[in-house]
Amino acid sequence: MIATVQGRPVGVAHMFFQTRPVAWLEGVRVHPDYRGLGIAGKLNRKLVDYAASKGATVARLSTDLDNKASRRHLSRTGFKLLQLYPRYTSKKPLVKQPSGLSRARRYNDTLWKRVKSSDTYRNYKGLYAEGWTWYPLTSQRLRDLVKQGSVLQTKDTPSNGQALSIMIPGGEGYTIGYLSGKPDQLETIARYLRYLLSKAKSKRRVRILVPTSASVERTLRKSGYSKTGTTLVYEKQL
Repeated sequence: MIATVQGRPVGVAHMFFQTRPVAWLEGVRVHPDYRGLGIAGKLNRKLVDYAASKGATVARLSTDLDNKASRRHLSRTGFKLLQLYPRYTSKKPLVKQPSGLSRARRYNDTLWKRVKSSDTYRNYKGLYAEGWTWYPLTSQRLRDLVKQGSVLQTKDTPSNGQALSIMIPGGEGYTIGYLSGKPDQLETIARYLRYLLSKAKSKRRVRILVPTSASVERTLRKSGYSKTGTTLVYEKQL
């Protein structure tokens, strides 16, 4: 969607359908000379109206905790905060590979049922992250992620069960956009990402996004990560 003033483009925003009922909004940009005039709000409202006309029942987007202007704009346009996700980052390569971790080789319904019934799934609000975009974690999405080699698992043990994470490669590094397991398992996964930095010289950082949790965040700090921000996901029922 493009906003114009006397034929001149002064703002732009983007929307796409993640599933039939879910629209994702992103990339609102307004020319500096035209900020403060409500253009961003008009762009978002137009995108929401368009999404609703095509059958969407919910619209979502993300912003940063420090982006106060965006948060004010969202509150004025009827978006409600869905969840906060602290971001933990490390640029410290780890030479020794942690043991007991592998990529899931095959999808099955048991894997999906275990994910969907977990407290972690509920805390993530049924979403996972690929950068700044948060997707619904559905059975089909999990199937595709397994096929892509993006699902990491620890060994299944009687005492701890099996930890699971979703790892997405990017231009600058790797992102864990979903992390579930006991503290020692989470530490194994977090350290494995640092190990990947030592193997791929083009990757400069690894990042993990989790719902706010004192114990999980303590584990990430113990694993060589530091908090670098907080992503906020908003949604609006249409």
